[in-house]
Amino acid sequence: MCGNVCFMGPIYSVLPLLAANSIGGRNTFQVFIWEPGPGQGAVQSLIQGALGAKPIHERAGANISAYTDLLGNMYYVMAYDDVEAWGKAADTPNPEFDAYMQELGANGEGTATMVRVITATEL
Repeated sequence: MCGNVCFMGPIYSVLPLLAANSIGGRNTFQVFIWEPGPGQGAVQSLIQGALGAKPIHERAGANISAYTDLLGNMYYVMAYDDVEAWGKAADTPNPEFDAYMQELGANGEGTATMVRVITATEL
């Protein structure tokens, strides 16, 4: 008996959906799954990068949550009220975020790899 959720596959497949479902009142979301680069401090750098990006995305209208698993992978969840709000954010250039990502790369902190993006909306 599994209860409400029964899942036997890899955690990266179900965790983002469960995490995004916990964001009340938001029904469209994107989950960016990041794998830390090699080396000591890589997970901490990844977390710090997410914390720096969070206010930038919030100013653009997203509700942000971030999670890590036991392997150090990070799940960066951007939730929106509806698909129209997500579309507007996706179609609007964000030079502040672009500059932030360039700064991370220039500082040698951009060694994480984005391994998957999930975009979904509630039916």
